[in-house]
Amino acid sequence: MKKIIFDGAYGIKSFGDDAPLIVMAKFLRKKLGEIDAVVVNRHPEEGAYDDYGIRSIAGVEYESKEESIGKWFRGLNVDDEHDDLCALFSEVESSDLLVLGAGNFLVDYTIDILKGPVPRFLLMSLMAQMAGVPIFWYGISVGPLTTKMGRDMARLAARFASCITVRDEKSVGELRDLGIMSKIHQLPDVVYGFDCPPAGHALKFSAYREAHSKGRKVIAISLRALPGGIGLSTDDYMRLMAQLCDGLVEKYGVNILFVPQCIYTHGNSIEDDRNIAKVVMALTIRKDHLFSVNEDMDAYDCLSLYEGAFAAVCTRLHGCVFSVKNGVPTIGLNYNPKVSEFFRWIECDHFVLDILGLNVLEIMEKLNLSLKSHGEIIHAAKKINNIGRLTVADYVENAIEVMK
Repeated sequence: MKKIIFDGAYGIKSFGDDAPLIVMAKFLRKKLGEIDAVVVNRHPEEGAYDDYGIRSIAGVEYESKEESIGKWFRGLNVDDEHDDLCALFSEVESSDLLVLGAGNFLVDYTIDILKGPVPRFLLMSLMAQMAGVPIFWYGISVGPLTTKMGRDMARLAARFASCITVRDEKSVGELRDLGIMSKIHQLPDVVYGFDCPPAGHALKFSAYREAHSKGRKVIAISLRALPGGIGLSTDDYMRLMAQLCDGLVEKYGVNILFVPQCIYTHGNSIEDDRNIAKVVMALTIRKDHLFSVNEDMDAYDCLSLYEGAFAAVCTRLHGCVFSVKNGVPTIGLNYNPKVSEFFRWIECDHFVLDILGLNVLEIMEKLNLSLKSHGEIIHAAKKINNIGRLTVADYVENAIEVMK
């Protein structure tokens, strides 16, 4: 039986990050039979992936930001116990493959010698290299890498990789700029192959039932706190979203359903999309038309919540993906190039708006356009779902080839 370790943005209840893990484990089992799937999870005691037959183990990250202040990774500070670090190495050493990713893992927004995403990526690579275990880069988005340390560490990690798959052309360019001349496989986002649950799955959520039972159409909205340095503060963005909600209710007489794409409760409160929704709702006038999903959920639940929506306005990339997969006319708010890249790929780049200089009238005009062009979204949904199956197969075949 093959043992495969996954390390990425796992254990933080970010459904766009969880979906690739669930998909890969499922399809590897279809090809290989039973596997020992192991995920490096920031909160392994919660067993977030147990239902998918994926065992959780502790990594080198701390469980909260407060614990990490002034420290390097767990097990690498002078006074640290080393049991967990040794246990992690033993897990890597006894595995057949280390899968790094998927998603935005190679960024150096924060970095120190032994702190931040890039050093963690390199540390896991070093463990696998020491143990003679092959390394598979799984649908990575590379960059921004703005520091010399980040670029040097990323270059070394890339040289250790047995196979590199990335999900966009920009990432290929970033790696070439680092001097990586080995073969790089550019494949679509593996989340495209994440299957929608059966119809009616979302009815278990009270906010979904209420929003869809009032005799009004429903517009789904995906919110997130904005990263710093993009030119629009989260506070200004939330005020804009509140104005948009009131405008949509006024124009279309709809209900608004806030769909959280990340519900992480161990970090800063704004890392939980449900808290952003609460602030936006408090700023609105037409609160009787607004509904927010506040229960615990998983990636399949999140995907199902877009079912039956009249339209959607999404900030998070995978909010856009989940909505379009459901055939919902969707407007993307481009806070990061990956959002506009997605809409360009589905040939609907006229349905995405840059978040800088954004205003309510512009969003509503775009939404009206998308409603008149519903056939384009239906075509895009078919493209995503058809290519998604082929994409998953490509990732799986590359991973299996590395283990031969």
